[in-house]
Amino acid sequence: MLGLLHAIVQNWVSGSLQCRNIVSSDGITTRNFTINRLPGICVGTSIDAELSRRNINSLGNALGIAKNLDEYQLKICLKIPCLPDSDPTKIHLQKFRIGIIASFAILVATLHSEEPENGLARWNIFAAKLLRKTSEFFNSLRMDIKLDDSDLEETFKFFQVPIADVYAVVKELYSY
Repeated sequence: MLGLLHAIVQNWVSGSLQCRNIVSSDGITTRNFTINRLPGICVGTSIDAELSRRNINSLGNALGIAKNLDEYQLKICLKIPCLPDSDPTKIHLQKFRIGIIASFAILVATLHSEEPENGLARWNIFAAKLLRKTSEFFNSLRMDIKLDDSDLEETFKFFQVPIADVYAVVKELYSY
């Protein structure tokens, strides 16, 4: 469990890689859905989204959620360098980015599984919640709204990065 979190922090959060998209073909505006290889986290994958949607009912929702999560991941990555390490907003943004990256690792594993339908249905539930909370937080950055993480614990656990561990690692990264 901590292996995935450690890999995400080492390869994506600590600044070793530049900001970039995780999804290179969204399967909505393109025929294929392609998740780029995430070094140290998961292999890349590409599926014929048009054909796969016929066999996997929940794939359509997953593609839309994945596309939006990736857009927020990139926005967060570009925003973080503008914030001082002492700003608590930076910790929350990194938390969401870690959750998003972990969600893609789980999505890749689900797409490669024997029975992707059940896994995708569950992924959609947790990924949609992560997307909603990420969007609410990111879009309220200048409004000084109090963040409520109480309903994210189960989501982060599903993505194999427990929220308490995420907070501990990110706080350590910024020497809190």
